[in-house]
Amino acid sequence: MNTNQPQIRNAMPSRLLTKGDETVIVVGVASWSGSSDIVLGFAQDFVKEHDNCRVEFFDVDQESDLNTLLDISSVPAVLIIKDKTVVDMFTGLMSKKRFTKTLEQYLS
Repeated sequence: MNTNQPQIRNAMPSRLLTKGDETVIVVGVASWSGSSDIVLGFAQDFVKEHDNCRVEFFDVDQESDLNTLLDISSVPAVLIIKDKTVVDMFTGLMSKKRFTKTLEQYLS
């Protein structure tokens, strides 16, 4: 993950930035990746069950500039953004239980 947070923060599209104490779950997907659909579904279910968070997604092939900015090398990729800062990133398929447990630690 790119650790130059001020640069990322300044270049990141506004739709990915947090508002207040909100947590944004960003999912990098690809049309050719079946596991991308599964992880995106986990994220969408998660935000339905938890307050003060939302999910955004982008296709890494269609938004290559954002993909490069976030330094994503495999999909699906999940980034957790709090206070306009990427606080965690993980890639690949995992169980829904593990996905949920990982995200819950970042909720206020």
